[in-house]
Amino acid sequence: MSCHSQERRQNSFVQQKSRNNRRKRPLTMLFKHKKQNVTTTGPLREVNCVPIAEGLDIDAMCGDLNFTNYFTLNYVDDNKIAVHCQRKAQQKAQIFDDFFVFAEGVVVFWDVDRNSQQSIINLLRKYQHNPFTDHLKDDEEETMTIDFTPGPSYASNDVVFLNSERHQNDEHSLNGSNSEMEQFAFSHAMAASVKMGIWEQTLDKYLDDKVQLCIEGMKDKNGRWWNLRRNGIPWTHKKALRMIGNFADLRHAVNSTDLLSKDVYWDLPEVEPIYGSLARRLCLQSRRNLINERLGHCEYFSKTISEALNIEHSHFLEVVIILLIAFECAHVATDWLGFGHKNQQRQLSSTT
Repeated sequence: MSCHSQERRQNSFVQQKSRNNRRKRPLTMLFKHKKQNVTTTGPLREVNCVPIAEGLDIDAMCGDLNFTNYFTLNYVDDNKIAVHCQRKAQQKAQIFDDFFVFAEGVVVFWDVDRNSQQSIINLLRKYQHNPFTDHLKDDEEETMTIDFTPGPSYASNDVVFLNSERHQNDEHSLNGSNSEMEQFAFSHAMAASVKMGIWEQTLDKYLDDKVQLCIEGMKDKNGRWWNLRRNGIPWTHKKALRMIGNFADLRHAVNSTDLLSKDVYWDLPEVEPIYGSLARRLCLQSRRNLINERLGHCEYFSKTISEALNIEHSHFLEVVIILLIAFECAHVATDWLGFGHKNQQRQLSSTT
């Protein structure tokens, strides 16, 4: 192996190791504003955003007695983006103790203890589509602290500030739709951020495990022009088409998700800014644009490999056709020169 080849492999190993050792950025690292000293008052309350699957059948969940016996279930809007689950009055022990279940496979818990969270997630298993691994759930889970303010609700750094007049009392569930929708707006933005993290991690895995290995193989090419697999391309034409389909599926999921849509707030102008402010702090739009740019690169690369494999197959067919023509020409030449006729005469004489 040449020194240049060894150096490239060492650099590739270092890059791969650095990618695997990347630490997930905390929620506050995405904020554009400088961090301020924010202290919470009263008992510690948290909102936890947990991704559990690529999708959830929330219609079937709403008919499950395990939920309806203990929770009041209400769709957030007519498009059935999410279901708001509130613990019934006789079961209620805290101010919030409720959660939002999104059809996109994310659950946002408001002041729900960890044991109850796990019990609810276990109940949701039967309604999951393509569940995530425990490692992925733990890696992408987001947590913010709940506090109260006399002014309008807003988010600052890792703290969600809710209007105390609408939220901080025992009759929270009877305060009307605005308080519920304010909770939903924060949950909506956090769910979008968590789902975006899932897509970013999926794309990173494609780049590291598939595309990067293919590029490294092409750089260390050995062999002949008629066999691209010897030149280091580990993909077949079928695999190239499958990768194109994977990238197209991921792009469709990123651009068709309801988690980045503001349509649910069309008649709630006082609630939409809450979602918009947290969405800007979490850089949702710029992150989606970046994913689309990276997907464009991956799709171009996959299509280029597919075209190269098609050309390789065409070259192989050309070589086969040329060999067949050469064989036919040789056969005709032997007949024209009389070698074939002499062989026939020898066979006839030997038989007689």
